[in-house]
Amino acid sequence: MNPYTQGVIDVAKRQAVNDAQGTFNQINRDAASAGAFGGSRQAVLQGQAYNNLDQRLSDIQQTGMQQNFSQAMDNYFKGQGVSQNLIQQGLNSQTQGLNFLTDLGKTTRAIDQANLDVDYQNWLQSAGNPTNQLNTLGSLIQNVAPYYTNFATGQKDSRILKDTWNNFKYCWYCCYFCSSSNVR
Repeated sequence: MNPYTQGVIDVAKRQAVNDAQGTFNQINRDAASAGAFGGSRQAVLQGQAYNNLDQRLSDIQQTGMQQNFSQAMDNYFKGQGVSQNLIQQGLNSQTQGLNFLTDLGKTTRAIDQANLDVDYQNWLQSAGNPTNQLNTLGSLIQNVAPYYTNFATGQKDSRILKDTWNNFKYCWYCCYFCSSSNVR
């Protein structure tokens, strides 16, 4: 909006007040010549004149502000035509940069995941894996099983040792995974 708009509107309002002053003077002269100066007819006419003046001042203010607003919007939209092209070029450039960064992030994440998968497989195959340790111990015990003798029958019996081993392995898994989940 133009900061000088109110100054222009005020000039138009002063002119309207000067014009209305002539109307008030005419009403007073007519009343004086009729010998009714200060009468009720003069008061009614002056009230109508003041009402007309107020309406005219309001119309001047509203028309001036509306014209100023319309001019400001026209100027804004004319400037927007140039600005829109620049904004669109900037958005296209930013979109290309964002797409590049997104692709770079996806690639980096895939490489990091592949490295983690390799490390996990190495850990699973290592001697540090508790499951591998347990299986190694189990195979040692099962290799000894044919030489286990059941003292009740006096015969060699591998089934008892294998059952004991399976029970031990089940208990070990339960203890290991329960303690691991509590640590996290």
